[in-house]
Amino acid sequence: MKPLEKDRPEGHLTRSEYARHRGCSVQTITLAMNAGDIEYRKVNQSVWIEPHVADAQWLKNRSNNGSGQKKSELSEYDKARTLRERANAEKAILQVAEYKKTLIKKSDVEKQGFLAGQKIRQAIESIPAKLGARLAAITDPHRVEMTLREEFELILTNLSDLDGDEFKPKVSEEEIKKVKGELV
Repeated sequence: MKPLEKDRPEGHLTRSEYARHRGCSVQTITLAMNAGDIEYRKVNQSVWIEPHVADAQWLKNRSNNGSGQKKSELSEYDKARTLRERANAEKAILQVAEYKKTLIKKSDVEKQGFLAGQKIRQAIESIPAKLGARLAAITDPHRVEMTLREEFELILTNLSDLDGDEFKPKVSEEEIKKVKGELV
C-alpha cells in the first residue's frame, strides 16, 4: 500500500526514500526496522522514517560498509578477508624487519651456531697437541693448572672477539650436513 502524502510527518521519508538515502535496498531497511535497529513511525497504514534519527541509529547498530549487515554478523567472506589482511600485514612487518636487518632467518642462525660450535670444538681439541709436551715437563700441580687456565682463557678470549664474519659459511650445506652426520 502506497503511503499517503497527507499522513507524512514533517521531515520524514518512506522506506524506499530512506533506502535511496542510505544507498541500500528497501529489504535491508525493512530488516533493520524489524530487528529494532532503526525507529519508524506508523501513521494510519503508512510507515515513516525520520532520517536524522535513523542515520544515528544505523551507525550505532549497523556496519558502515553500506551492506546493512549487523556489526556482529561477519560473513565467511569477511572473516576470510580479515584473516588474509592480517596475514599480509604480518608478512609486511617481517619483510620490513628483514630489510632493516633487525630480523635474522632461522637457517642463518643455525648455520652461525653450527660454525661457532665447530670453532669451539676445534679450539678445545687442539689443547692436548699444544700443551702435551709442556705439561709433561711440569711437576708442580699449581703450574699445570695455571698453564691450562691461561690456554682456556686465550681460546675463550679469541672466540669472544669474533665479530661474526669469521662464522660466515665458507662451506656448502652438503659439507655441513656431512660433518653433522659424522658427529652423530
